[in-house]
Amino acid sequence: MISKYTIMERVWLFSKFYHQRLCDCENLRKDEKGYASIVLLFNTVENIFKSILCDYDSSFFNTIKKAKAKAMINDVEYDFLNGDEFSIRKLRNLFAHANLPAICLMLNKNCSDENNFLYPLSEEDTCMELYDMFSPIIFNIILKIINTQVNENFDINIDVEIQKNNPQIKILNSKELLTYKGFPSDYLDGVEIPEEAKVRLIDNEPDINSYSNIFKNIADIENNK
Repeated sequence: MISKYTIMERVWLFSKFYHQRLCDCENLRKDEKGYASIVLLFNTVENIFKSILCDYDSSFFNTIKKAKAKAMINDVEYDFLNGDEFSIRKLRNLFAHANLPAICLMLNKNCSDENNFLYPLSEEDTCMELYDMFSPIIFNIILKIINTQVNENFDINIDVEIQKNNPQIKILNSKELLTYKGFPSDYLDGVEIPEEAKVRLIDNEPDINSYSNIFKNIADIENNK
């Protein structure tokens, strides 16, 4: 893949505005502001596509379809951006419209659901993980589509990198979230508040399982002295 530094130089030739937005994405990630970095990245790549196509009225879905029809991206890149199972478009919509504390990612596709660690989208660490995973690919796609404007010939083939990462989205209800955090699943039974409010309140609580593991490790160290 082409380095981010090289890509950002070429983006500057296309648009100083979008170059600055990509700089902002990188700086936010360095400051460990994962949510802000990934949301800005999704917004920036969508707007660059629309700028290239001179179409600001279409949805992200239709914008990517038009780019594919013009052979700006290949089939693998299209599925990465616009697929039904998992895609940048789907992630973008979750960040914009979903109750994030209820949504988790399973990043290890080789594990069963029972053995797969869940990464809640509401946590900064998850957003930083997503940014680290997808930003090199997205930057390369950006370079590929602006090549039509700056007339530079780069050999960009990121199919293998895209196929390495295939997280799954898992939506948990309040009982599942309680169990995930180490609480009894019936902990909020009888509490008359909406499901969305329960999810939000559970998200505020510490992860008992994490604390249990920390204390267990401390105890093991003390016992082995």
